Amino acid sequence: MTEGLSNAAPKYLEGEARNLWRRLVPILKDNFDVQLLDKTIIESICINYDIMRRSYAEINDKDGVGIHYWSESGMLKSNPAIADIDRASKNIKAGCEALGMTPKTRSEIMALMDDTADDDTDFMEELRKMAGG
Repeated sequence: MTEGLSNAAPKYLEGEARNLWRRLVPILKDNFDVQLLDKTIIESICINYDIMRRSYAEINDKDGVGIHYWSESGMLKSNPAIADIDRASKNIKAGCEALGMTPKTRSEIMALMDDTADDDTDFMEELRKMAGG
């Protein structure tokens, strides 16, 4: 049931978060059993995608510090945007797993469906045997 989950992004989402919502929600509605209750997870995926993209742009900005920089004390440090990308990527993965969107979760769902199908077949076979057919 996808009633209530709009293809239009919520007004408070901006930038890449808004763009991803508009691309992602129709695909989710067509291919997964997403519901209005999943809206917060989808928002989280979109927001974290925006964070990841902005952080990546910051790292690649020609006037920025890049991946590493030298601190005032002479220490080589990592750009904090790298940690932002790492956290956002993990949050996106967690959201995708929660919605069944990763290959692993899809295969687990398919395995459960296969197990159920086998159980149904065995049950039907048993019924036929009991009925004498």
